[in-house]
Amino acid sequence: MNDEKRNGLSEDEVMYIKKPLEKAMLELANQKISKEQYREKLIDKTLDNLKENVSETTLGHYRKFLTKILPLNLINKSKLMIQSK
Repeated sequence: MNDEKRNGLSEDEVMYIKKPLEKAMLELANQKISKEQYREKLIDKTLDNLKENVSETTLGHYRKFLTKILPLNLINKSKLMIQSK
């Protein structure tokens, strides 16, 4: 099964979301919030970083994609990676 079918986004769309996601992670790096709040804010900030350049429909696809790829068990790892930079 190819990435587009598995994740709902093309490879180009996945690469397009990378920088806005990293920017959101940096903005949230030192906040003392729960994993659930971090995940929710990370998704919201990433979408905010994208909303000027993409349609509402595309934002919906990105939200669905981010919700799939950001399970709570990975949140601590991403916070640690950003804080250690």
